[in-house]
Amino acid sequence: MNVYLSNSTSNRGTPIAVDAMQSSSNGDVVLAHLIEPALVNQNMPLAGSYDATAGDSGVIEGYSLRAYRVPTSGLYKADVSVLGESADAYGGRAIHLEGVNGSSNHGDSGGPLVVNGQIVGV
Repeated sequence: MNVYLSNSTSNRGTPIAVDAMQSSSNGDVVLAHLIEPALVNQNMPLAGSYDATAGDSGVIEGYSLRAYRVPTSGLYKADVSVLGESADAYGGRAIHLEGVNGSSNHGDSGGPLVVNGQIVGV
C-alpha cells in the first residue's frame, strides 16, 4: 500500500510505502506507518469533538471512482449538508450527510469531512 500527501486536485504526489497498518474495530479507519518520514508543511486541524448539528455545511474529499465506475483523474470535493447522527455498522458514531453538489463513492472511505475549517470525521 502507498500513501500520497498532496493538496493538489490533479497530482496525488509521490507515493510513500506503508510497512505496517493497524485497523480500527470501530469503523472504516486504518493507522498506517510509513517506511520513511513524510514532511507536511500544511495540514488541516482536527476537531477535538463535534456534535452533528442538522444544517451544518461541510466538504468531503476523495479519489474514488466517478459515476458509471469511471476512474478518477484527481481529487474531487463535494459540498454537503449535515442531517444528523446515529450509529454506523460497527456501532460507532455516524454523521449523516446530504450532497449539495456531489457525494462520496466507492474508494472515498477515509477521506475527510471538514466542517468550519476542521476535520470532524472520516
